[in-house]
Amino acid sequence: MAKSNYFRHHCTWILIVVSIGAHGQALKKQPFPGFPEKPVTNNESQLRRAILDTAQTQLKLREKPGAANNNRDPQITVYNRASGVPDNAFYCASAGFWCHLKNGVRLAIPSPAAVRSWFADPKKHVKWQQGQKVQVMDAVSLFRSHVEFVADPAGFNDEDEELVQLIGFNTTGGGKTLQGCHLNWRSKSWVKAVTNHITPFLKNQNGTAAKN
Repeated sequence: MAKSNYFRHHCTWILIVVSIGAHGQALKKQPFPGFPEKPVTNNESQLRRAILDTAQTQLKLREKPGAANNNRDPQITVYNRASGVPDNAFYCASAGFWCHLKNGVRLAIPSPAAVRSWFADPKKHVKWQQGQKVQVMDAVSLFRSHVEFVADPAGFNDEDEELVQLIGFNTTGGGKTLQGCHLNWRSKSWVKAVTNHITPFLKNQNGTAAKN
């Protein structure tokens, strides 16, 4: 009788382990809850524009004056929590990542709130000085510690133009006084690197990326 009870007990535990293994994927917490699981469109140009449109909805964001308010605003908390960093962390990168998430673009960036992570993969670098095309919402490294995103690529693609238009977070936007989200004109000489994350993302999603 004791052997029979042991056998039944042992088999029960085997069934529990097998059941957990079979359903573990369903129980696994999904990353980035509350955001679309797929891109809002597979058309690359339209997707880039949609992400920029999302960023532009944030242009009214301003931090309150005073050191005690640095990086503090309910919307800044939203950006940073989406990237898994403290609520009042620097948000130039996490805000850009949030704009992508809002459009179903879950970029494979290990630490999306860290500026360096956006430029860590040399395969994604755009050699714009050698004629490679810069596109809307490509990431731009400024001063090696700040990231902004291309609002209008015309300046990059025109050799005679000295300035480029970017949209940035956690910045005063040049002559402005309050940190927040701004459309900025930046000198090309300040640009350290440009990366294209969206084209590789779509190719991984679909095998090909529709441009138009």
